[in-house]
Amino acid sequence: MSTVVQFSVGNTLAKSEGDQRRALRRRVLKSGTVAYNARHATLPCTVRDISATGARVRVDDSISAPDTFELIIQLDGLEADCEVVWRNGGEVGVRQPHEHARPVG
Repeated sequence: MSTVVQFSVGNTLAKSEGDQRRALRRRVLKSGTVAYNARHATLPCTVRDISATGARVRVDDSISAPDTFELIIQLDGLEADCEVVWRNGGEVGVRQPHEHARPVG
């Protein structure tokens, strides 16, 4: 059984007016992996910002991320089940349905 932990958000930025996010977000530039199909398929990605409840992820414009996937951030040793809530070109906004991430491993 894996231990569940919340994404660490460190120094957070204030919410902007009209922002509907439930948690404050922090800008980051981290390498990650979008994993799906029982981890048989993966896409490299870049995590652009992150909060305790979601993230903004950039993938190659020519490849579309699926509607649900696992986001793996090896540098932080975290993985999270994610659902896409918006798409804009090569960027996707995702939420963590369970608001928690698991340690990788």
